Amino acid sequence: MREEISEKNYVDVINFTNIDNEDFEGMWGGKITVIKTGETKPFPRFLAYHYCDHLIDKILHRQGVDAGDKSRRDELEQKILGNISVTATPVASVEESVADEDEFEEVPQEMPESELESFKKKRGRPSKK
Repeated sequence: MREEISEKNYVDVINFTNIDNEDFEGMWGGKITVIKTGETKPFPRFLAYHYCDHLIDKILHRQGVDAGDKSRRDELEQKILGNISVTATPVASVEESVADEDEFEEVPQEMPESELESFKKKRGRPSKK
């Protein structure tokens, strides 16, 4: 039974194995990806599920089996979809990632006189004489 796609897991990387005796051509966004017979490739969860559905349809159609046969689909899916190879790590919220304000050094509100003098000097291209 596949895990439902959610905001937290849709980019998890799942191994997809072509269990068919023919190369599989998966299409997404107009781009064709070829997965050779017996080859395993990692894909984002949403893409692995998409390719899995199409590979199952292809296999069942060729076998003359009803594509809606849930038990047969589940059996094939178990063979096609592998383990999660990479899980996305959630990004910490701003509140969690910002340390105590006491840890930050006090920023001076005015620029020290020595630095201010260097900014007062004329800058830019030298004047024509």
